[in-house]
Amino acid sequence: MSQQALMELLIAGIEEKEEFCGSDDDILDISEWKGVTLNENGEVTKVNWSCLDISGGLELHWLPPAVEHFVANGNKLEGSIDLTELPPSLTVLALHECQFEGEISLVSLPSKMRLLEVYMNKLEGSLNLDLLPASLEHLDVGRNLFEGTVCLTKLPPKMILIGVDLNALSGTVDLTQLPVTLRTLRIGGNPFEGETDFSKLPKSLEQLYINNTNLSGDISGIRKRMYVWWIGSWELRSSSERIL
Repeated sequence: MSQQALMELLIAGIEEKEEFCGSDDDILDISEWKGVTLNENGEVTKVNWSCLDISGGLELHWLPPAVEHFVANGNKLEGSIDLTELPPSLTVLALHECQFEGEISLVSLPSKMRLLEVYMNKLEGSLNLDLLPASLEHLDVGRNLFEGTVCLTKLPPKMILIGVDLNALSGTVDLTQLPVTLRTLRIGGNPFEGETDFSKLPKSLEQLYINNTNLSGDISGIRKRMYVWWIGSWELRSSSERIL
């Protein structure tokens, strides 16, 4: 199937197609589409539709096979998103601040993916972080409706940021086997609970958001070397005394 045909199928569910049409309302050649980059072979490699004020749905399985970057954040896009049939070349997928809903699967992402952002949507269901691609460095699924427990002991080895904050995740969290490259961890705004070991956090960690949880534990050893946001987590201790 041609690149043109694939891209037209991708936008078939988008309601406002003015960004893709000429003055006669006919679909333009993809070389003239806003935010679309082609390589020397005429293959789509990058798509940047950030904040175009488009609405409707996207059928991501129609993304052309050479696409490396796909960004469509800050729109009124809705419906479900299927992350199981993405192009193998995809390294960046940014769909945050939209209105997507339903469950997503993170167990068969492209092996080259480095960044996935779907925060501030209406996504729900459980989060399986055990089979993320080894290349992944940045994962932000915060501000959704995910629930259940979450495992943080099998994250990719090069991960720099992970955000699961402001969902409905629960249970305990094990922070003793985080990637040694991790700089930012956001788990606040979830009803996590239980005594937590903060003594084995990676030395690379610069920002830790554990606010508004029910976690307990001693954070006195880490507050001097990183930014820790713990407001609303009343059981955490920064000294020998309980924080009130």
